[in-house]
Amino acid sequence: DSSSDEFCADKVFAGTFNIIKDGVFYGRYWGCLPGHDVKFLHFETCYWSAIEYCIDHGIQRMEPGAGGGDYKWARGFDPTLIH
Repeated sequence: DSSSDEFCADKVFAGTFNIIKDGVFYGRYWGCLPGHDVKFLHFETCYWSAIEYCIDHGIQRMEPGAGGGDYKWARGFDPTLIH
Protein backbone atom coordinates (compact mmCIF):
# COMPACT_ATOMS: atom_id res chain seq x y z
CA ASP A 1 0.00 0.00 0.00
CA SER A 2 1.71 3.20 -1.16
CA SER A 3 -0.29 5.32 1.32
CA SER A 4 1.37 3.64 4.29
CA ASP A 5 4.66 4.72 5.85
CA GLU A 6 5.40 1.11 6.77
CA PHE A 7 7.73 -1.03 4.73
CA CYS A 8 9.02 -4.57 4.80
CA ALA A 9 12.76 -4.48 5.55
CA ASP A 10 13.52 -7.56 3.46
CA LYS A 11 12.22 -5.72 0.37
CA VAL A 12 14.46 -2.65 0.84
CA PHE A 13 17.49 -2.58 -1.46
CA ALA A 14 18.33 1.14 -1.72
CA GLY A 15 18.10 4.24 0.40
CA THR A 16 19.46 7.63 1.34
CA PHE A 17 20.71 9.37 4.43
CA ASN A 18 19.43 12.92 4.54
CA ILE A 19 19.35 15.65 7.17
CA ILE A 20 16.79 18.39 7.75
CA LYS A 21 18.11 21.29 9.78
CA ASP A 22 16.81 24.84 10.14
CA GLY A 23 14.25 24.28 7.38
CA VAL A 24 16.81 23.02 4.83
CA PHE A 25 16.83 19.49 3.39
CA TYR A 26 20.39 18.24 2.93
CA GLY A 27 20.88 15.17 0.76
CA ARG A 28 24.12 13.39 1.54
CA TYR A 29 24.61 9.68 0.97
CA TRP A 30 22.86 6.97 -0.97
CA GLY A 31 23.46 3.33 -1.62
CA CYS A 32 22.07 0.21 -3.24
CA LEU A 33 22.64 -3.45 -2.58
CA PRO A 34 24.42 -5.39 -5.32
CA GLY A 35 22.25 -7.05 -7.93
CA HIS A 36 19.59 -4.34 -8.12
CA ASP A 37 20.19 -2.59 -11.42
CA VAL A 38 17.12 -0.36 -11.64
CA LYS A 39 17.00 2.37 -14.30
CA PHE A 40 16.90 5.87 -12.78
CA LEU A 41 17.21 4.48 -9.23
CA HIS A 42 19.75 7.14 -8.23
CA PHE A 43 17.50 9.97 -9.41
CA GLU A 44 14.38 8.47 -7.81
CA THR A 45 16.15 7.86 -4.52
CA CYS A 46 18.17 11.07 -4.29
CA TYR A 47 16.19 13.67 -6.19
CA TRP A 48 12.61 12.87 -7.17
CA SER A 49 11.59 11.37 -3.82
CA ALA A 50 13.49 14.06 -1.92
CA ILE A 51 11.85 16.86 -3.91
CA GLU A 52 8.44 15.29 -3.36
CA TYR A 53 9.17 15.07 0.38
CA CYS A 54 10.17 18.75 0.48
CA ILE A 55 7.01 19.80 -1.35
CA ASP A 56 4.78 17.65 0.87
CA HIS A 57 6.38 19.07 4.04
CA GLY A 58 6.69 22.72 2.99
CA ILE A 59 10.50 22.66 2.88
CA GLN A 60 11.53 25.37 0.46
CA ARG A 61 15.25 24.70 0.19
CA MET A 62 16.97 21.47 -0.83
CA GLU A 63 20.73 21.00 -1.02
CA PRO A 64 21.39 17.77 -2.97
CA GLY A 65 24.89 17.23 -1.64
CA ALA A 66 28.43 17.48 -2.88
CA GLY A 67 29.77 15.64 -5.86
CA GLY A 68 28.01 14.70 -9.00
CA GLY A 69 28.23 16.40 -12.30
CA ASP A 70 26.47 18.58 -14.82
CA TYR A 71 23.20 16.73 -14.28
CA LYS A 72 22.67 18.70 -11.04
CA TRP A 73 22.98 22.01 -12.87
CA ALA A 74 20.65 20.78 -15.61
CA ARG A 75 18.02 20.13 -12.92
CA GLY A 76 18.33 23.58 -11.34
CA PHE A 77 20.76 22.79 -8.53
CA ASP A 78 23.34 25.55 -8.75
CA PRO A 79 26.41 25.05 -6.53
CA THR A 80 26.58 27.09 -3.34
CA LEU A 81 29.10 27.12 -0.51
CA ILE A 82 27.74 25.25 2.53
CA HIS A 83 29.53 25.24 5.90
